[in-house]
Amino acid sequence: MRDVSNILFSMKKTFSHNIFLRAVLVFLIFLSSCQIFASRESVLYNQGANAVNAGDFETAEKILRSFEAELPRNQRLYELKLLVSSAYLEKGNFEKAQILARQVPIQGTENHILAKKFELLGDVSAMTGNIFKAAGEYVTALEYTETSAGESELRGKTGKIFQEKAKPVDLERVIDNYGGKFPADEALFALGKMRVLKGDIGGSRKILEKYKEKFPKGDKAEELSKLIDEAEKSALSVPVIGCIIPLSGEYEGLGEYVRNGILTAQVIYNEKSGKSLAELIFKDSEGSPQKSVAALDELAKDNRVIAILGPLRSQSLKACAPSADKNRIPVISPTADADYITGISDYIFRNCLLPEQEAIHMADYAVKKLNKRSFAVLYTDDYYGRKLDQGFSREVEKQGGEVKIRISYSGKEGDYAEQIGQLKNYINGGGKFDAIYLPGDFDKVSLMIPQLAFNGIKEIQLLGSSGWDSGRISSDGNPEKLLDLIDETDLLEGAVFTDSFYPWSNDKEVKEFIEQYKDMFSVMPNAYAAQAFDAFSIIAEQVKKGTRTREEMGKGISGLKKYKGISGSITIGDKGKSGKEPFFIRIKNGKFELINVEI
Repeated sequence: MRDVSNILFSMKKTFSHNIFLRAVLVFLIFLSSCQIFASRESVLYNQGANAVNAGDFETAEKILRSFEAELPRNQRLYELKLLVSSAYLEKGNFEKAQILARQVPIQGTENHILAKKFELLGDVSAMTGNIFKAAGEYVTALEYTETSAGESELRGKTGKIFQEKAKPVDLERVIDNYGGKFPADEALFALGKMRVLKGDIGGSRKILEKYKEKFPKGDKAEELSKLIDEAEKSALSVPVIGCIIPLSGEYEGLGEYVRNGILTAQVIYNEKSGKSLAELIFKDSEGSPQKSVAALDELAKDNRVIAILGPLRSQSLKACAPSADKNRIPVISPTADADYITGISDYIFRNCLLPEQEAIHMADYAVKKLNKRSFAVLYTDDYYGRKLDQGFSREVEKQGGEVKIRISYSGKEGDYAEQIGQLKNYINGGGKFDAIYLPGDFDKVSLMIPQLAFNGIKEIQLLGSSGWDSGRISSDGNPEKLLDLIDETDLLEGAVFTDSFYPWSNDKEVKEFIEQYKDMFSVMPNAYAAQAFDAFSIIAEQVKKGTRTREEMGKGISGLKKYKGISGSITIGDKGKSGKEPFFIRIKNGKFELINVEI
């Protein structure tokens, strides 16, 4: 306050002596002392930060341009550029992120800002697959980092990138280039760990010796040595399959069927091999993505665990992708069927019939085998209903057919008079179709079909989806409740639906599974239990071939083609791609019967 008073006194004195230029200079000093200019930069920074937080990148860039025009070499401007760059990086727009980070000059810029600039450039390089370049950017960032905590965080991040993103050739290049300096230590550790996961004990020990030679005081030698020792013990022990399923909570019923399917598979395989082929460790996910990730992280610490069965929900499986990548552990879900699973990780797989695939197969069958050309579709207005409708409609049109009318329903209706009324009005107006596709749950379909007949819409081909199988949600596993809910079973005669399991099959493996499951749990298994059985079997077959490492297991699973499972033919591609062929079930004489379909 005394400084401001002195400045004001000086201004008064200079004005009184008519020294105007000096008075102006003193006034500018006064403004500076009040931090008016500093407040302007804060206003612009805060406006830009708010735009970024709101996801409004267009406004953020406009503010950046205004900021640069007003205060072109301002430290807060550079900080805002890096904030926007970081947001673009998070959104996957690597080009924009890189451009903005590069705009921050080196000369005249504070060290903590430069550290962030080069860290961001390293992140961009890492995310785009240039690990060697990323290493160089992180080294430069470390040179500008002023705190020990910042240095430790950056070293840890570099090691994490090496372990999760790098290939052996990337790590070897870093080791050769940096010799006995960072980040060669992190690269050596990552390469040694990679060798351990591949089961190359000898190779990992050589890398450990190289690490000790180049970094005698390095803190990673003990950890790598422990990993190698544990891997040697694991190679001599029975492999373990970790199982992440909901054993309590909202999805406990689903989890019970899956757990029982896995246990049935273990008993059958152990009896056939005459020994314990694999141990099981169950973790209760409670249906929670967060608890699924925690379970995966815990299981991955045990080197004996070579694969994970589950999680069951698509959201939980998606949440586990980063942990699967980090630990390089294959994760196979028997039930997660959302589209967004495809492409999220090299270590995420699934064995289930996807809704769109199911619908495409039905459309092919209807057009090519039943010679139907025009269709009506009544579908549930939810994720699964829309996927089934879209897949069926697109494939019908692709095959030269036509979907004449599509009607949705919420699934909460007590009856479907409104929807069937729309269908009847279409017919009364001269509309025609050869078949009706009803991809809904059995309890909803059991209300619709009699109402269709009541309105004169009968003696027409009915087509359905796996929802017609009541065993998926029935406590006793009975798949035929649809037949019990419709008094006039002749209304169902000739109807065909798709499913991922047929429990009355004459197939030897299916019969063996059914018998063992019923003996152990006193109920019929459903499709989820069968898919869990197959997921265990896929892993067990790899173990029988001598697979003992996560890396080998992942390769074995991703190369699976036309595997004959009890839940159908299974093809598993990389990055969560799933190719599964459904069963076609026809209702004849009041019974479900399997029909052989080759399209």
